[in-house]
Amino acid sequence: MSDSLDQASSDDSELPPIVELDNLAISDADDFPTHSEIFAARTIVSSAKQELEELESRIIELKRTIAHNQRIIFSINRIPIEILLLIFLYTIRPKSGMIRTVLVSGPWLVSGVCRHWRRVALSSPSLWSFPTIYPVPNQSVSHFNLQLFRSGTTGALHPFLSAPQHDIHHLLRLIPRLIPTSNRWASLTMAFDWTHPRMKPVIAPLLDNVKSLEELQIEGFWEHPLSAITKLTLFSCAPRLTKLSVSGVCEPAVSLVLPWHQLTHYRAIGTAHEHIAVLERCRGSLISAHLGFHSPEFIAEKGRTERIVLPQLRHLYAGEADLLHVLSMPNLHSVVVQKIAGGVVNNDVANNAAAAVVDACLPLLRFIRRDRPTALSSISLRQSTLVAPTLLSIMEDSCVQCSLHTLSFHLNRGSIGAINELIARLRAVPATEDEVEIEIVAPHLTTLHLSGRALGSPSFNHALFVDMIDSRTRIHPRLQRLKRLTLQTTPKKLIPSPVIGRLNALSTERGFGLDVSSSYLDGEQTGGATGSDKYWWAMNGVMAGWMY
Repeated sequence: MSDSLDQASSDDSELPPIVELDNLAISDADDFPTHSEIFAARTIVSSAKQELEELESRIIELKRTIAHNQRIIFSINRIPIEILLLIFLYTIRPKSGMIRTVLVSGPWLVSGVCRHWRRVALSSPSLWSFPTIYPVPNQSVSHFNLQLFRSGTTGALHPFLSAPQHDIHHLLRLIPRLIPTSNRWASLTMAFDWTHPRMKPVIAPLLDNVKSLEELQIEGFWEHPLSAITKLTLFSCAPRLTKLSVSGVCEPAVSLVLPWHQLTHYRAIGTAHEHIAVLERCRGSLISAHLGFHSPEFIAEKGRTERIVLPQLRHLYAGEADLLHVLSMPNLHSVVVQKIAGGVVNNDVANNAAAAVVDACLPLLRFIRRDRPTALSSISLRQSTLVAPTLLSIMEDSCVQCSLHTLSFHLNRGSIGAINELIARLRAVPATEDEVEIEIVAPHLTTLHLSGRALGSPSFNHALFVDMIDSRTRIHPRLQRLKRLTLQTTPKKLIPSPVIGRLNALSTERGFGLDVSSSYLDGEQTGGATGSDKYWWAMNGVMAGWMY
């Protein structure tokens, strides 16, 4: 018995060599594994784990290599630094309706994306030239001071100062740090009650220190009376001030003491009396005017026979078409006209009952026939009811025929018939059998913009519209081909797909730009805006994005 045990132990002490996984024969499940099999299995598992770790390390290395080289492939990393900086500036530049906290955190967000963007941001003082004071929890004095430091010492600044109605504590804390840079201010936005008694001594040092100010935007309202000190010591001594925007204030803009005679751009929402008073003050210098109205009113003042002559005016947005009755603009280049429902027809108060269907084109037609603006190249009618005879008379006028390049209409339900007739007249019709001569209205028209839910209405003649586009994109010596077509409707009134398909085919074949989109800009949903606020909500930008 002992001899057999000794023989077994001696056999176990002689371990077999390491075998490969493919050569290993495991015993049946019913048998216990032998010592050699256990040893071989442990060796194989250890070797496999080691090989797996090496493969995982190789995978991580390959992923790093891919990520490093993909940064070179991505187009965003091939953009020149100058263009990348322009994109950054467009992102953080103040615009109408933008979230104000973006102005505060914009440069910091851009500089925190990657090392390359951070180098670009820190080497560009212009990116930090929009110091913004806004009541956000994370706006600290140290961050504000650092932004002023990064903006440099010589470049222009564009401060944006905002505060709620009854909370100016953060302004009182940060404005004193900004006032020493006022000689570098190129534009200024004030969206707070700057007549507050506690605010007056804070902003008093601005006297004679805004010599570089070119653009001024005043938002919000002020509750306290406009004292002589508040008015005369702020912006009356701004020799470079040329652009002014006033919105949402309770006092008329004309009550401000400003160098009105040097303004070239003016934008405000007010009454006809306020607008006329401003236009009389800056009639010799004004180039662009955006005049909105709070409500329908009698525009042409009773007994007024003298018109306001604006010889330098090039661009006009008239929130009420009747305003054209009292203006003379012989050098007008572009005009945007809106007719507020409830306005007065031909200065006749007795016709107010029919104001909802007034002809918005009639004041425009009378202005064209009276002033003969030979440079009028762009006409836009918004939120207006169009009447076919007057609209066609405008298009066939010899003054418009020679100069019109851009045409824009916002179509409502009552304008479908008129626009169908206009489309028929805009077609290039052969006058002879060989098509050498054609009959054409507005032969220089290159841009056409149509918007409104009426574009998706069955009453709109889509077939005729496609034929008109087809005829105006052909090559003819007497016709300047259409270069840009924009169609904008609402999601509930979409343009039929076959029509879009045909227009896309023409765009590809003839090479003109086509933009078809849907939105709520026609007033169906305007974020709660009503009345005259609808077009104010739809317009883009004031300070950095002037209409012209």
